[in-house]
Amino acid sequence: MLTGHYASPEIDRGLPAFVAAGITACHEGTTAQDALRRAQLGCYAQQRYGTAWLDMPHMIRAVTERPGLDTRFFTLITDDVTPTTLVRDGHMSRAVRAAIAEGVSPITAVQMATINAAQLLERSRWIGTIAPGRAADILIVSDLVRGVIDQVYADGVLVAERGEMVVDIPPFSYPAWAMRSVHVDPLRGDDLRIPHRGTTTRVRVMRVVPGKVHTEQEIMEIPVRDGVLAADPARDLSKVAVFYRHEPREGATGTKGFGFVTGLGFRAHVAFGSTVAHDSHNLMVLGTDDDDMVVAANEVIRLGGGMVVVIAGRVRAAVPLPLAGLMSLESADVVAGQVEDLEAALRDAGCPAPHIEMTLSLLPLIVIPELRLTNRATGLVELAPGEPPRFVELTVP
Repeated sequence: MLTGHYASPEIDRGLPAFVAAGITACHEGTTAQDALRRAQLGCYAQQRYGTAWLDMPHMIRAVTERPGLDTRFFTLITDDVTPTTLVRDGHMSRAVRAAIAEGVSPITAVQMATINAAQLLERSRWIGTIAPGRAADILIVSDLVRGVIDQVYADGVLVAERGEMVVDIPPFSYPAWAMRSVHVDPLRGDDLRIPHRGTTTRVRVMRVVPGKVHTEQEIMEIPVRDGVLAADPARDLSKVAVFYRHEPREGATGTKGFGFVTGLGFRAHVAFGSTVAHDSHNLMVLGTDDDDMVVAANEVIRLGGGMVVVIAGRVRAAVPLPLAGLMSLESADVVAGQVEDLEAALRDAGCPAPHIEMTLSLLPLIVIPELRLTNRATGLVELAPGEPPRFVELTVP
């Protein structure tokens, strides 16, 4: 079983080639046409309903507008959800309720989250149904349409009732190497300099589209100040850098890359740092002031990973993620509160878009169009429709 990213809108030639290469599922569709074409080709349409990316209501029309359609190749997924969403609204239960609200029958919605998903994973002989010879966690539901879950059984044991855990989960001692995964020395201002000659230059800029996974490439002319390229909050232009943060490897090349971002609305003297930077999860820091970016990056390093917002030189909010730089050791309730504080700080920094930290986490994800940032080669990777990915220079002649 192989899953992949097919984010191109071209579904007549490219998508069949993608499926012919052996890919059995894809979660990058955004429209009903995308979903239907995947199903027609025998590729599972994974309809995304997470925190920031809500494609399912558009894709599900392939089902709701075609009564009698065979729905076996349609599944529900969340992709990424915040702890706040998990605590306040649920996980797959939330996606099932949302599908029902869009007009899908409750039984079909549950099927998309269980049987169909097990078939996608090629594990339907063992999971996905409540039947003899299968392993199943069981929900006792008093209202299927509204998704009211009264009890949850896992491995035959009652683990939750009326929205509360009824069992204790013992603590786990993680190995030291898993808790020390940020191998980056504290940054200095010089580490963020982008030297350039001349008085002005044209640069490639990633435009962030809140609520969407893709970026849009723009070309902007910016001045060269004191021999460097800098952010310009007056023009909604932030600098972004990615630093390799994993254990040093012999022969490895490329430790950092630089780019620029627009579409955030960040004010002057703000920064955001994070080790949640798909898919390599290096240290990413972006902002409108180098000094604030240094503070944000160094606080993330000090925490051993996480997400940090800095405003005017002061850490305004932080989500420590010391386990592999990606996970917290706190309860979901505690982390949900931390994420809410982080999102409030991002709004104070000037960005009104909800859950923008999730969209920013995709800036280094090179499998999504159009422009991304890595620590390798020239840093920027361009992925145009119908073309293989390629490294491109920050500046444009």
